[in-house]
Amino acid sequence: MKRVLIFILLILNILNYGCSMPIENYNMVLLFGIDKDVKTGGYEVTFQLPKMTKGGGEGSSLSNETFSVSGKGKSIELAVKDAYIKSSRVPFLGHIQAVLIGEDMGRDGIIELINLFERDPKYTLTPWIFTVDGKAKDVLETKFEYDTMPAFVILHITRDASRYSLKFYAIQLNKFIEKMEALPHATLMGLIKLNKDGNKEMLKIAGASTYKDGKLVGMLDEGEAVAYNWLLGRVKNTDIVTKLPSGGATVNVGIEQARTSIRPVVKDNRLVYRISVRAIGYVEQQSTFIDFAGNPSIFDEINREVDKNIETYITSIVKKAQDQRVDFLGFEKVLEHTNPTLWEQTKENWDDIFPNILVEVNVDTSIKNTGWILINPKIY
Repeated sequence: MKRVLIFILLILNILNYGCSMPIENYNMVLLFGIDKDVKTGGYEVTFQLPKMTKGGGEGSSLSNETFSVSGKGKSIELAVKDAYIKSSRVPFLGHIQAVLIGEDMGRDGIIELINLFERDPKYTLTPWIFTVDGKAKDVLETKFEYDTMPAFVILHITRDASRYSLKFYAIQLNKFIEKMEALPHATLMGLIKLNKDGNKEMLKIAGASTYKDGKLVGMLDEGEAVAYNWLLGRVKNTDIVTKLPSGGATVNVGIEQARTSIRPVVKDNRLVYRISVRAIGYVEQQSTFIDFAGNPSIFDEINREVDKNIETYITSIVKKAQDQRVDFLGFEKVLEHTNPTLWEQTKENWDDIFPNILVEVNVDTSIKNTGWILINPKIY
């Protein structure tokens, strides 16, 4: 029986291979953009694909330049198929690196887009997903002087630059769907915009966008993205610049480690979230000479000032979420995990409860050292 099954699978594989198109008939879609078609009320899809060049043999190879193809339709799938017939090769959608959603599309709602990606096996659920401050098509059709492959710029920033910058938020499609489908159906998405540097167009990934029930409801700037990352404990090798009241010196503190804990409690019949942050750092740079050895109390002053900076971050992002009445902070999820009984009592009215939650923030920063200062050797 086992041998018969293997034989059948081999025959099916051979038949499938014989019916499939040669690989040179395909072209990889690197970026997938979607906007609302204002004229028809439908959708406009834009693919960005690498240009194909003639290789050394009979086949073709990928170049370092890209081109874009757009299609329109009453549904997203019809728009995709309209783009298909405008491409010289069949677009392959299983290698999409990032999905860009135009602002109008985001505000109208992206449930249909998510549904298509979840249902259709020709798509992948692992690309990074971003809202565009403007139209997605404009980003995909822009020619950048500094890099001809915008998809790899996006990958570099999301994978590498996130190690030392808190000024943006990035998430992959599958993780976004997971957060959006769970209560309270609110989360963040990355944010991309086009900036001008003289006559040059620059691609900028900064801040974040807020989604509730599958619709774009707001945006966060760079500072608010930093605050969100501090609240969620997404801190890796960052810096805080503060001014010391005693001598007016400006100090750049490098944060090596940081941990945030969030604990909801009931206090005087009010729901209170106690947020604790523990950070460890070192003095990375200073504007004037500071005698740390002769005045050890300066460490306490630096610790206090850094504590104030972090506390301001935390309270500001909580206020932002409460003003929007959107729990993109995940407070309801924390309550579900720590106090399931109370969560059951509040989950139906969470959108009304969340804006009135009190927060108590406690920050404890510890500066361990003043960093290394290298002494230049004498030159004779």
